[in-house]
Amino acid sequence: MSEQTRNSDVFHTALCSPKRHLMFLKTHKTGSTTVQNVILRYVDRENLTLAMPLWDRVTFQDRTYFRTEYVRNYMEEQSYDVMTHHLRFNPRQVRKVLKHKDTFYFSILRNPVTLMESSYSYFKQDFPAFTLSTSLEDFLNYANIYYDPYDPRNTRVKNPIWFDFGLDNKVNWSQELYTKAFKAIKKMFHLILISEYFDESMILLKEALCWDVDDVITFKHNSRNEKEIKTVELVLKSCGGGFFQIGLLDGSHVLGGLNKSAEVAGGGSCLLFL
Repeated sequence: MSEQTRNSDVFHTALCSPKRHLMFLKTHKTGSTTVQNVILRYVDRENLTLAMPLWDRVTFQDRTYFRTEYVRNYMEEQSYDVMTHHLRFNPRQVRKVLKHKDTFYFSILRNPVTLMESSYSYFKQDFPAFTLSTSLEDFLNYANIYYDPYDPRNTRVKNPIWFDFGLDNKVNWSQELYTKAFKAIKKMFHLILISEYFDESMILLKEALCWDVDDVITFKHNSRNEKEIKTVELVLKSCGGGFFQIGLLDGSHVLGGLNKSAEVAGGGSCLLFL
């Protein structure tokens, strides 16, 4: 196995040991289930201690901030090795579960335009803001009418990635808020994967964790039939004129050095939901 280590955001050859303490923040509609299955396979093979949700096998009550009581059979004196199920990030509470100081924090993001399209299709019958609209184009044109921020069922309609990371997703986007959020994420997370560069992301994850190639072999999960996928041009057309950039994270975090940003259409109600 080629052994690597990560230092100052640069991967270089050196001796290292496979990381066994992991916190994967599983985001919605980003390809996170595929990553989760890679982790669960490793947990099973290495006999690691996995923090499991109390109520089901899918989520830690992810509409509210994570708390230790959401963990099945949680014991304060125990330190778990891995967390990888849906939750709304709450670092203080997470650290009470994952007490190892060498815990590796990582997550996955996706272009906000395709994320919106995928979320609308998947959650059409679950989120009132989507259910009330007749189509994605209709929703984007009249988002301020359909979206009720006070309805808890709409918690992940606007800016769902911010919500998953524990940030306030009800506020309007601004450069100041983005800078503050970016600093908080950069301080806590060692690596951010990008859905559009999934294969490259998994290779970098392998290097960061000092795992073997066989450990990160993936199979697609929860992917939709191509016939069900609308063109992203519909979303861009609905948003109206003007462009702005959302830097997903800087080059030191995204793909360990590949500086990627998403140019998406802005203006009108669409800006509210990116």
